[in-house]
Amino acid sequence: QKKYDLAEAAYKKALELDPNQATTHNNLGYLYVELNHLQKAEELISRAIELDSTNPVYHVSLGELYVKQEKLNEAEAAFKKALELDPRFSYALVRLGWTYHQEAISGRAESPQALFDRTIEMVNKALALDDCLSDAYGVLCGALRYKFEHEKAIECGERAVALNRNDADSNGFLSLVLSEVGRGEEALERAEIALRLEPVPPAWYLRTLGAAYRILGRFEEAIAVHRKCVEQLPDFLHAQLGLVLTYMESGQEAKGREQAVQVLRIDSKFSCSNDIFVSLFKDAAVRERCIELLRKAGLPD
Repeated sequence: QKKYDLAEAAYKKALELDPNQATTHNNLGYLYVELNHLQKAEELISRAIELDSTNPVYHVSLGELYVKQEKLNEAEAAFKKALELDPRFSYALVRLGWTYHQEAISGRAESPQALFDRTIEMVNKALALDDCLSDAYGVLCGALRYKFEHEKAIECGERAVALNRNDADSNGFLSLVLSEVGRGEEALERAEIALRLEPVPPAWYLRTLGAAYRILGRFEEAIAVHRKCVEQLPDFLHAQLGLVLTYMESGQEAKGREQAVQVLRIDSKFSCSNDIFVSLFKDAAVRERCIELLRKAGLPD
């Protein structure tokens, strides 16, 4: 936190000296995005774009703000604007791919797999420009999970953290896929790293930690983390499912059935056999066990 406080003080001082410096407005705004001070961030980044609308970096910052606000259509437009200004801006390509990824898992997409394909397309374009982008390999790790290419996903996640061990998102993605192949201890390590790296971690990092705890049979810790996650994001379907499974596995079946109501609130057409949450587990026996527990919790086949 200290480094963020020092950076904030320095940017504020710079703005006192030159209130019309677009880069300083953008940098302070992006700092506030990371700290989740989103109203302040929006004011500063918008001012940066007012001062200089031709800098693609400022439009990427705006896109990052919109991602934090879960305004995915606006984020997509901002990243596309950055690419219109600089078609070879590899990081903008990665973030556009990330936006497609988030749209795919939102539960609102008509064709999630098509969006994962677009994610992979954008990331591969970025890697063609710069094959050392840790963020690109991290997003690719996330997308390949949903294409059921677990080993490739792990390779990409490991490549991401090898390039930048402080890439929190990549550690989070790697944690999820490691849980899905049953490598619980490694998954837990990556989840803890991701949470440690972010001053204000997004709720999905908690899901990665909860998933690792559940795989390891540390059910009370898994329940506590999943509950915290769904308190922050009540409509996060996979976190709700993780909580239902953990209750059922730990013998707290009444709580599992109660929590299952939240799953149907989010998705009235939920199906144990067809939901992608279960499909992500590599081992067929694990998938069958998950389906059995979800049915037992009262969720439809």
